[in-house]
Amino acid sequence: MYKLFILLFIFLLSKYSFSEILKLDQDLKSNLYVDTSTIIRKSDRVIITSIKDFNQIQYVDNVNFLSIKNSIEFDCKLGRHKILFSSLHSENMASNKPFGVDKTLSNWLKDKATSDAGKISEFACNKTVTSFSLMESCLESANETKKISPIILDKFSSILNVICHESLSQVVMTFNYSLTMLKADVKKENIDSFFVFGKNKFCTDPDSNQLLRSYDIEWKLLDKKGVFISSKIYRKEDCR
Repeated sequence: MYKLFILLFIFLLSKYSFSEILKLDQDLKSNLYVDTSTIIRKSDRVIITSIKDFNQIQYVDNVNFLSIKNSIEFDCKLGRHKILFSSLHSENMASNKPFGVDKTLSNWLKDKATSDAGKISEFACNKTVTSFSLMESCLESANETKKISPIILDKFSSILNVICHESLSQVVMTFNYSLTMLKADVKKENIDSFFVFGKNKFCTDPDSNQLLRSYDIEWKLLDKKGVFISSKIYRKEDCR
């Protein structure tokens, strides 16, 4: 049964390793992304490229565009930023050649938590992602798992699905495991041993711990008739 953990997390970590373009936020008018492949860190300074996509054409000085691409330098210690260069694009995701480029360095500006720069700063300086981004990534993993479910791991167990939800502002990733036996036939000591194994894996394996630092992870065990057996929620605090 321990093989379940290894196979599942090899699969999920490949999904969790965010693609180079990561969505940080969205509203009714636009989506905000960062290109994680562009990150350059020097002491308290971070340079990163952002893309803001608009749902409708924007107009500035008789120029229409659908996305803005910025290279931004953040001073993480002083909580400020400046634009290194900016470009306008007529297609979303800045996917075509820019037709307006401004390479004039801006002055240092204060990061405001609710602004685009503030949200990018939170990611770039603190190496954290918003709950919105985490939910997006969790749902993507859940959808990918659904395409190939149930995943037969061995003669005792299979992965039914992955469920994503929020609890106390934290994204919870729930793995529903189905066993090929009835609840009455499952020994408590085997369940306890399995959950202890999970904690040790999360706390000692760097890749698994990376997942736990962003998500609360729930393992839920069901018998072959779908009857609930037991569950365990792992949190990053468990490894302190």
